[in-house]
Amino acid sequence: MGRKRGRNDDPAPSSTAPPVALAAGRGAPVEAPDVVLPEVWCYGVDALSSGCCGRLAACSKGFYLAVRKAVAERITLGLAEGCVQADLASTRLQNPILALSHLESLAHSQFLFGGIRALLRYMVEAHHPQASICLLESPPCPDALCDLLLSQLRGDDDGSDGSAASAWARLAALVYHYQPPRTWQPPVESLLRRGAKRRSTKAATLAPLAAKGGELGQLLHGMPAVQPYTKTCKNLAIGKLNLTKLICQLLERLVFPPQQTSLLLHLALPAAAALDADAAQPPCFVQNLRVLEAEVWKEGDGMVDILVLDAKKSYYVMFVEGLDTS
Repeated sequence: MGRKRGRNDDPAPSSTAPPVALAAGRGAPVEAPDVVLPEVWCYGVDALSSGCCGRLAACSKGFYLAVRKAVAERITLGLAEGCVQADLASTRLQNPILALSHLESLAHSQFLFGGIRALLRYMVEAHHPQASICLLESPPCPDALCDLLLSQLRGDDDGSDGSAASAWARLAALVYHYQPPRTWQPPVESLLRRGAKRRSTKAATLAPLAAKGGELGQLLHGMPAVQPYTKTCKNLAIGKLNLTKLICQLLERLVFPPQQTSLLLHLALPAAAALDADAAQPPCFVQNLRVLEAEVWKEGDGMVDILVLDAKKSYYVMFVEGLDTS
């Protein structure tokens, strides 16, 4: 006969309790029933890291199937309408939890940030030697962003005549009045297509790049094995490099989830050369842009393009000078 239960004994888990509670105790995970979790509990996976999802999936077959499904949906929604989603090597994620782990580890990482900067430098050196392009990071604060943009636009000019303060105010007004497009990828792709004259780079050109080592070499060697797999990244293993697609996809991984990222500012100087995306901006934006042009841009200067991505944790600034529009 079994021992009678005492008043201090732990109660048996209720069959109606959420399965998460069964695995919340200390020590080894408690085996949960092999059932598929209700849909409402699957949404709770959105708040968990990939490591927590992996431990939860190890509790039982029911947890495993439900967590995989919830994580796959989480990734699909996070990458919606983006470059990575459109270029997936397979319509079905092979290992959603591992893919989430890869996405989390690269998001806002200095390694990926440095690799993208190296690719941008290669792009202008190969196709536009007279131009310059850089990717900068700013704290998610409009004041810090305006300080950064002003330093890039004015260089060593200390603005002792008060023009620096006026230009700073114009930048702040532009950030405030800018009306962003529904998605941030098209303006970025358009700019990169201007930078990469050829659609793809031959294998003979890719080999020396990978051999350089450093962040760029590691990136080119490692991306074919990073999940979720994309055709562009898999092609790196056979020596094919599509600069525009690769940089766009790396930017999406840097700001993951890209669906929560927006275009905070997009402008071009001189104002007459502004991209089509800015044609629908309100009159106050156009007016401030023309005043800014008069204060920081001189006749004979190359064209300046500025794109600012608001990725919540950071602002990422793409600052381009001297890139022709042909």
